[in-house]
Amino acid sequence: MDTCRLDAPAALESLRLEPGFLDAHFVRGYALRHLGRLEEAEAAQRLAIRIDPYAWGPRRQLAELLLELAPDRPEEALEHAEVAVREGPEETYTWATMHKVATFHERTELANEAIRQILRVDPTHTLAVTVSTEREAAKAGTSAARAAELYAGGLAAAPHSDALRKDLDRAVYRMLRGTRWLALLCLVMAAASAHRQAQRAQAPWR
Repeated sequence: MDTCRLDAPAALESLRLEPGFLDAHFVRGYALRHLGRLEEAEAAQRLAIRIDPYAWGPRRQLAELLLELAPDRPEEALEHAEVAVREGPEETYTWATMHKVATFHERTELANEAIRQILRVDPTHTLAVTVSTEREAAKAGTSAARAAELYAGGLAAAPHSDALRKDLDRAVYRMLRGTRWLALLCLVMAAASAHRQAQRAQAPWR
């Protein structure tokens, strides 16, 4: 955010000197978004797109802005996200935007494809590794031990994922809780067995 604030004056000066400078509109829109001035940010990104309809940066910014400004217009947000990934297929940013937009509008298959594409470009991407790992661990029949193994593997690939770290802690807790119940059951069974043996020893001979 601080970087955006520093760049905003430079962007305004660039626009004064050259109103058709795409990057200036893009940076200004980016800064305005982080300052919470969403309508102005939208206008800036639309101007950037008007200058260059194939620039993926303004397209992805506008797609994300529309989630807040026009949540009831999924097609427009998806259209901008689709242009962004088409023009920047090797950029994780574009696919992350597609995942965000598709998830928001409950387009599950599209969101899943976005995660696959992010992992193709960057197998250590924190968001993609977290989502794919959690999805695998959430499958029916996954034991606590298997979930812990998956979360540990995910953390090895994306060590900065706080979500996976918390998931791993919960899975380990489930394992330990299960172990405690098993140990308690064994203790109860051993005590019952000892009690029966003591009763037999005290019983009168027949």
